[in-house]
Amino acid sequence: MDRARMSSLRRLPSARRFEPPGPPALGPTVLAATVLAAIVLAASGCGTEDAPPPTASPPTDYTLLFIDRSTSAGGTARTQEVFADSLDRIVRRYLDRPGDRLSAFAVHKKTLAKATRLDLRNRVAPLEDRAFADEQALETARFKRETQRFLDTARVRLRSFLRETTDRPSFRRWTDLWGALGVASQELPAPADSVRTRVYFLSDMHESMPGPKRRDFDARLPASRSQAERWAQTDAGRLTTHMRVRPDRLEDAQFRVLLGPLATKPGAQAIKFYWLTLWAELGIPDRRIRYN
Repeated sequence: MDRARMSSLRRLPSARRFEPPGPPALGPTVLAATVLAAIVLAASGCGTEDAPPPTASPPTDYTLLFIDRSTSAGGTARTQEVFADSLDRIVRRYLDRPGDRLSAFAVHKKTLAKATRLDLRNRVAPLEDRAFADEQALETARFKRETQRFLDTARVRLRSFLRETTDRPSFRRWTDLWGALGVASQELPAPADSVRTRVYFLSDMHESMPGPKRRDFDARLPASRSQAERWAQTDAGRLTTHMRVRPDRLEDAQFRVLLGPLATKPGAQAIKFYWLTLWAELGIPDRRIRYN
């Protein structure tokens, strides 16, 4: 090939490799919109996961105390000592958490009128979680200190209530325990998972009231278990009619009778069967009753 031809070939443009066009450059507005959309998608994706259920607060305790201040209960030094120890245990067990409540009532002629009562409530600020160990230790110490101070005060006030003798002599002559069930029907809340309810009797359980269709165990004791049970079956209807007793408020509560030294009084066993039968007639399950 002559030189002229080869020279002309060198001057021809070389072939270029084909490359596909790239994506167009994003402007500032489009870029911002893209980033925002990504954030929204990420947030909505997190929201699809099941969130842990909130932790339910533990139930609080509401305790009713019916303390017999009638003459039939005796009021001896030994009885007072045993009842005072029982009150200390009740405070320690059922008033130790924020929100716990206790109401004490004197049992005598005017029980249903709530002529004598004492109300206690644990208002200590709940224990809170802290981020650091030293702060948590201080918070725990604060909670324990304030709780103990409240419990000490509650014990002193309940012991004073137990020893109080300011009731009128005419009140102390009689014992209206039916009225205690009427008070419990008024005071106890409707059954709920958030509240555990208890009813305590510190008494010889000698119902003793004047008037027609009332029982006076000081004047006449049931002669046998069968007679006590028959009396109770008869009396159950009178309580719901005349004493404003509401079985629906009582059936969820725990009932506890503390006789102490009074358990040796004449007729104690027959009287026990009277109350067990009466409460059964009112719909209170046997498993919820402890009678000394």
